Amino acid sequence: IAGVKEIAEEAKTDVKVAAIFTTFGENLGGFLVPWLTRFEANCLVIGGNISAAYPRFETVLKNEFEKGNLSIPLYISSLQEDAALAGSAYLCDNAFYAQLIK
Repeated sequence: IAGVKEIAEEAKTDVKVAAIFTTFGENLGGFLVPWLTRFEANCLVIGGNISAAYPRFETVLKNEFEKGNLSIPLYISSLQEDAALAGSAYLCDNAFYAQLIK
């Protein structure tokens, strides 16, 4: 399997593969809830290639948020793997960077 896209396709017909996304959603939610709570996050943006598989773990992730009493909206980045490049490019903009270090 070359990547997440192929695994997500396989999950449509194979319950064992679908269980991978269930476990992923549980682990991601369990990891993120304390951090997002402590940070007082207003939302969570999911990007990168895993965002294309979001429908495979969406329900489980939201359940983990509910268990942790975390109620924030989740957004899927349309940039996917290009998001990191765009974010890095902003750091080359001195005006933007100066706002971050205030």
